[in-house]
Amino acid sequence: MANANGSQAEAARGNTGDYIVFVTADIAAISCESSFWIGLFPEKKKIGLDKAAFAYALSGMALNDSWISCWKTRYEYNLLRPVTFIRNVMGHSDWLPLLSTPPHPEYTSGFAAMAGAVCESLAIVFGNNYKITDHSYDYLGMNPRSYSSFDSMAEEAGNSKFYGGIHYKLSVDVGLKQGKAVAKNIEEILFNGTASAKLSAKTP
Repeated sequence: MANANGSQAEAARGNTGDYIVFVTADIAAISCESSFWIGLFPEKKKIGLDKAAFAYALSGMALNDSWISCWKTRYEYNLLRPVTFIRNVMGHSDWLPLLSTPPHPEYTSGFAAMAGAVCESLAIVFGNNYKITDHSYDYLGMNPRSYSSFDSMAEEAGNSKFYGGIHYKLSVDVGLKQGKAVAKNIEEILFNGTASAKLSAKTP
């Protein structure tokens, strides 16, 4: 990627970033993104039915509302995708991103918004500093991805679209914040911001 956005993405990406790009691209190709996130609920500990049900409900609402919020934002700002800006404005007419560019406005990143929403939901239920390993693609011979917190998992997911060249870094960062804000708003509206305290008082 020989350009401003591309060079920055390439420098940040490296071999690990390439892996992240293509794993998340596969997620979007074989399943809807929300079903992927729902499928990542922690499996290390035995979780009570009430806590599991709450996690599913909160995450599902947050995923749905973050997607709506993202699309509303996209058509308010109507921002060009990197490939359009780089080709038409910067003059790199042969530039291509690693991932195929979706045919809709760029800002904010939907994948980042959903990642922020579901990871904030899981942090509300289980606490942010929860170690988790994703084995979704073991059957394809891919290495599992391990995370020390839900925040780190959300950040990696969001950055994958920047590394892939279809989003600006700002759109990823704002998308993550957007998704987290949606999850926090749901907790505040439904539980007056006390859901995590009530859940921590119960046995997992």
